[in-house]
Amino acid sequence: MDQVDKNPYSLLLGTDNFEDRKLCICIFNRATFARCQTVIEECSRFATLDLTVLLSSSALWEEYGKPAQTYISKMKTHHKVRFELIDIEYPSQDHRGMCHASSQIVGKFADFFTENAFDAVLVVADRFETLPAAMAASYLNIPLIHLQGGEITNNIDDRVRHAVTMLSDFHLVCTSLAREYVSEMGQHEYRIFNTGCPSLDLVNKYSVKRFKAKEKYIISMFHPETENPELAYAQTCCVLESVIEHCAFFGLKCYWFYPNADPGREKIVNLLDEAIKANPHILIKAINKPPSDFLWQLAGAKLIVGNSSCGIRETSYMGTPSVNIGMRQGYRERAANVVDCDYDVEEIKEALKYQYLTNQKLKFYHRSNLYGDGGSGRRIAGILTRLKLKKKGTLDYIYKDKYREKHTGEERFKSHAVPRHNPEYRDKEKLDLPREERSDIFTEHKLPSSGDSRVTQVD
Repeated sequence: MDQVDKNPYSLLLGTDNFEDRKLCICIFNRATFARCQTVIEECSRFATLDLTVLLSSSALWEEYGKPAQTYISKMKTHHKVRFELIDIEYPSQDHRGMCHASSQIVGKFADFFTENAFDAVLVVADRFETLPAAMAASYLNIPLIHLQGGEITNNIDDRVRHAVTMLSDFHLVCTSLAREYVSEMGQHEYRIFNTGCPSLDLVNKYSVKRFKAKEKYIISMFHPETENPELAYAQTCCVLESVIEHCAFFGLKCYWFYPNADPGREKIVNLLDEAIKANPHILIKAINKPPSDFLWQLAGAKLIVGNSSCGIRETSYMGTPSVNIGMRQGYRERAANVVDCDYDVEEIKEALKYQYLTNQKLKFYHRSNLYGDGGSGRRIAGILTRLKLKKKGTLDYIYKDKYREKHTGEERFKSHAVPRHNPEYRDKEKLDLPREERSDIFTEHKLPSSGDSRVTQVD
């Protein structure tokens, strides 16, 4: 992160008056909680902030180890934080199931938001569940705060992320470039705060550093590409073959984390179960872990391979070598620790070999502050407690130099203020006068009466 807003714009931030407010943070999966943990902890320190954490979707699923229960147990010392659970039914693990789940989220979250009369709602990133939650808050006229907007990947997540940006009133972005993109989408700059990504705070909180573990292992996190779920099986086969050959050659284990709740997941899970049974000496099914345990595991890994944002975001701050496969992360900003490759066995093996040998020589990648400096949670909590919760009005486009004249300048008045049907008011000399000097050429428009010959009677 090039520049962090240590003193954010004062136009929407109070200085001394901390008003009581009710805030709801929506969390839908295990990764989102890790990104919000320090935000929740820091917010709980403020007496004026009544915080509710709303857990839903796969955060409640048993196949992920019921992470919601882990979160609640972990945060039990923070008595001021209230946790609520809303279960969502998925009729199928495909795009149709996503649509049905989204409709449930809109309805159930709207009821919950209304019953609790929140002053603001915070949503995170670009999971498909984020959009219906944002819709519910926006349609209820509850100020909406979006964390991790403005980033670019190359798939449907972009559409979700940018749609949430347009619905949101305030934006907590993670990089300088993301801030520029949000601004270019017509959002007022004084509503955008470059806070960095709070998921990196945990690295500092638990003093996690790269180390040479006794066990030689790598980590794999591979998810279906949302726009091409039909290719998920073949792509996973390609990654599996590459990883197994690499690990067999260098004598490594691979902890494989199962994919998110996206279309195509079921086939990948079945494939992974079979592969683990066939290769128990190499592949290990990774269980859901608390964020601190996972970060230490990531710190000791020789590398991480797959297409998870973790291989872009958290690894950049830790210096863990990363092999990113395919276009799921698309154009997301990268640090020097990332090597990209396509779905080709030989290309993936070559990338794995390069990153592994880099690690073996102890030439660790230097820590990058691209996504933050490890102090984002405190920064965000300070903003949330002082923010003047005013919903946004017109988008910023009308104030930009290249558009201003079309909305408020002489060009608009020349095109629309003069009745074109009346030749008397087409005097160019009068039109060139300043507006206050040509008030006589503006006429009041009145609708014709029903008896007017110009009005056609329709039965």
